[in-house]
Amino acid sequence: MLKELLNIFDKAYRFKVDYKLNTQLHNIAIKHLGLQNMNQLRDRYEGQAYLNRFLTKSFSEFAVQKMLGVDFVTLELKENKRYKPEVFFNDKTFEIIASSLDEYPLIPAGDYDYAIFSFVNIERKEVYITGFASAEVLLNSVVSADLSPTKAKTYIGTLKDFSQIDFLDKLLIENE
Repeated sequence: MLKELLNIFDKAYRFKVDYKLNTQLHNIAIKHLGLQNMNQLRDRYEGQAYLNRFLTKSFSEFAVQKMLGVDFVTLELKENKRYKPEVFFNDKTFEIIASSLDEYPLIPAGDYDYAIFSFVNIERKEVYITGFASAEVLLNSVVSADLSPTKAKTYIGTLKDFSQIDFLDKLLIENE
């Protein structure tokens, strides 16, 4: 999968998460888990999996916010475990689809005009916002055969064909 992404990473918007934001987000995730620190985890795997999902999502939200210049997320909002950002840009609604570098993006079901794709390297604290696609394009491009029955309620499929993604310069030029 990494080979497929190398071509689109050249035009990606890159965002480096600073130490302070990383620490604050770690602390929020630990509160969500009801712990004082990560050493209190009984099930190390599930706790680490939650932390990784939370950081992947949060890093992407802050990166998209900075890229678009539209405020929709704060640390206070992230403290609510059920917070889901509402991104409005150019009178359109956007869904942020965040993935790690070793997985294909899962496309959520929902009501949005466009999706913005980001890939996160948690260890390096880097976000690569690779592009966007309309909801119609996504419906025709996803693969739903490999979705588990539990995920089929929340997601419409997995995006494996990145040729349908428009590069960000097109989105940002429309804003000028």
